Amino acid sequence: MEQWRFEDPPNVAVLSDRGIFKSGDWIAYVVHEADDDDSYSDEGGSWQFHSSDTRDWNEREIMLVSLQNVLRRDESILELVDLPKGWHAWRSSNRRRGSAPNHFLYPPTTMNDPVTS
Repeated sequence: MEQWRFEDPPNVAVLSDRGIFKSGDWIAYVVHEADDDDSYSDEGGSWQFHSSDTRDWNEREIMLVSLQNVLRRDESILELVDLPKGWHAWRSSNRRRGSAPNHFLYPPTTMNDPVTS
């Protein structure tokens, strides 16, 4: 793997939909939380990775994994290295062998005006 490009260290804990690791589902939605989203930590900026499964999911379907493990599962998240805190990104389908990659999209606003959801 090339040099680490995320601001967070490779071993930082992130939230992941269990289906990404247990069922091989693909990453459809990513959240980079704003600093004030985490009332238990002054650092904030944690990551969430959600699968394409549109069912409502609960805490039993969430896993704590390292950011490096997510990157090993899907290197396309490198597109999100500069995703500002408080922003989210999504894609409507997974890249398929032999076809063009489906890139993540995120709101086209200025860096001073993050989108929160």
